[in-house]
Amino acid sequence: MVFGIFKKKKPTAMDAAVRAIYGDKPPVKSADVERAITIAHEDLLAEEVPIAEVQHVAMALAAGPMPYSTYDLSVAAALSFFKNPELLSRLNELQIGARLRVLNWLKAGKVSPGVAKIFEDTLYRIYKPSAVGHDQDEDFEAADRELESKFLAFKAQNGGKGLHHAAKVVRDFMLWQHLPAELEKPDDRTDEQEEYAERIERAFMLGAAGMAAEGFSLSKSDEWLFLMNIVGTYKGLSPDEAEDEVSKIFDASEAEQNATRIGGSVMIYYLANGKTDEHKIHLAALQKACWS
Repeated sequence: MVFGIFKKKKPTAMDAAVRAIYGDKPPVKSADVERAITIAHEDLLAEEVPIAEVQHVAMALAAGPMPYSTYDLSVAAALSFFKNPELLSRLNELQIGARLRVLNWLKAGKVSPGVAKIFEDTLYRIYKPSAVGHDQDEDFEAADRELESKFLAFKAQNGGKGLHHAAKVVRDFMLWQHLPAELEKPDDRTDEQEEYAERIERAFMLGAAGMAAEGFSLSKSDEWLFLMNIVGTYKGLSPDEAEDEVSKIFDASEAEQNATRIGGSVMIYYLANGKTDEHKIHLAALQKACWS
C-alpha cells in the first residue's frame, strides 16, 4: 500500500514558529543574502560588529527554514548581536536608532510585522534602564517610549521638507553644540590637541547628520549632497573645499566611532524636544579628553 505517502505531513515545532511569525500562509524565501548582510552591518549595527561575523550569522539564518525577505534577514541577523550579553554595552547607544529604523521599514512594508515585533520586543526588554526601584525604572521606560514617539511624530510631520531644510537644521544644531565647546578650549592648547578636537567634531557631526537624514526621510542618493550642504553652510566652504571636508568627516567617523554614535543620539533628542541647556554640552564633553 502506498496511500500513506499522500497523508498530510505532521506539523513540526519549526512549522509552528514559521506560522507564529508569518501566519498560516508564509511567503517563499526571497532574501538577497549579501544585501541583507550589508544592511545589518551598516544600517543596524553601524559597522560595530565585524562584517565576517555578520556574514556567518546571516548565512546560517538564510540556510534555515524561515522564509526571510532581504530586510527580514537583516533584522534577524542584527538581533543576534543586539542580544549578545558580551555586546550590550557596545551596542547600547545604537539600539534606539536601530529600533526606529526597523519601525520605519515596517511602515514601508519592507519588514514583516512578526519579525519587527520580535526585534522591538527583544530590544526593549534587554535595553530598558535597570534603575534601582520600580518607580524609577518605570520613569526611564516611559521617557524612552516618549522620545521614540516624539521622533516618529517628527518624521511624520517633516518627511517632505527636503535636504536643504534638513541641512540648515543640522547646521543650527552644530552651532548650538559648537559654542559651549569653544568656551571650554584651553588657551594653551597644542596643534595636535586642536586636530584631535576637530576630528571629534567631524565624527559627531556625521552621527547627527545621519539621524537628521532619518528624521527628514532623505534618500541615500541625497546623502552626499546633504553633507556638502551642511559643511558648506556650517563652515562657509566652497564646493571644492566642502568635498574635501566631507571626505575628512568620514575618515574622522572611522577613528572616533563613539563620537558618531553620541552625535546621532543627541540629534534624535534635539529633533524630538528642541534645544535644552542640559543637552547643549555633549560636544564639549567629548572634546574634554583632547585637552588632557
